[in-house]
Amino acid sequence: MKAEKLRTLVESLGLTYETITKNEIIATTPIQGIFPESEIDFLEAEPGLELNFNSETKQLKKIFVTIKSALPNDTPYTEELLPDLRALKDQEGTRRTLGEPLDQHGPEQLPEPVGKNGGWDSFTYQVTEARHVTLIVQYDAELQVETLVFKELPSI
Repeated sequence: MKAEKLRTLVESLGLTYETITKNEIIATTPIQGIFPESEIDFLEAEPGLELNFNSETKQLKKIFVTIKSALPNDTPYTEELLPDLRALKDQEGTRRTLGEPLDQHGPEQLPEPVGKNGGWDSFTYQVTEARHVTLIVQYDAELQVETLVFKELPSI
């Protein structure tokens, strides 16, 4: 996926699966529940790029871009990132590029096979002049960027 297509996808947060596929932002591929009774449906749009939809409304809620695999079966995203995000390699560089986080969570020990992670930082990210979203940058135990998560800004 080219960077501009990824930008369009991020701009599509809050739109329905039907609208996103009709506008050919992603291919028409069935979305599936994470487990029975789940409120979240997911779709791997391409390797390393997972989309989460509300299971009732089918609205796009989150976009996960795997930069570095945390699990053996994870596949990193190898396509173009948005130009201003290409420099994000570690926590120090992320904060230098995006500024101080609005929220953060430090390292924690998770059950195996994940193990220790490096926590996360949350930022407001300007996708276009008129569109801002929340960007969560997740880190591995060495504070290297592991995943980028885009979601709508919380309502005020």
